[in-house]
Amino acid sequence: MYKQDPTCLWKPTGDFLISAGADYGPLFAGGQWWRILTCGFVHCGAWHLLLNMCALYNIGGSIERRVGVVKYLIIYFCSLITGSFLSLYMHPYVVSAGASGAIFGLLGCQLLIIWSSRHNLPRSVLINLLLSDIMTLAVYLGIGYFFPHIDIFAHIGGLLGGLR
Repeated sequence: MYKQDPTCLWKPTGDFLISAGADYGPLFAGGQWWRILTCGFVHCGAWHLLLNMCALYNIGGSIERRVGVVKYLIIYFCSLITGSFLSLYMHPYVVSAGASGAIFGLLGCQLLIIWSSRHNLPRSVLINLLLSDIMTLAVYLGIGYFFPHIDIFAHIGGLLGGLR
């Protein structure tokens, strides 16, 4: 993307994101179904990519170790797809890009893992782990509420995908 347009690092246009594979309802409805996957690998600039990479680094490894590589990939891509579908359903004419839906799905899965381990963990550890993840979700969903360019529906859809 950078080689095609160096300004995409800071403020890529909607048309540029679409050409790179972002999700956009009319194109999806017109047969470009693959956009529900490729949108998770297109980001709205360097900061967006960096934030998603940090979140994935913080949560991804622990989930992958607990569930294995194959289940991890299934959770990741199912969450990406459910996030993309909810985003398309709620606002089909908005360009959507980023891995946040998949990352929220991993957070949802982590909540389920913590909850299923509740009988094996000391109460204080359980509460700390649950509060940490719930606070993370609240902050990110809150940010999405106050900044309309953030696709909160992709986040919610991804979370629901991870909870399945």
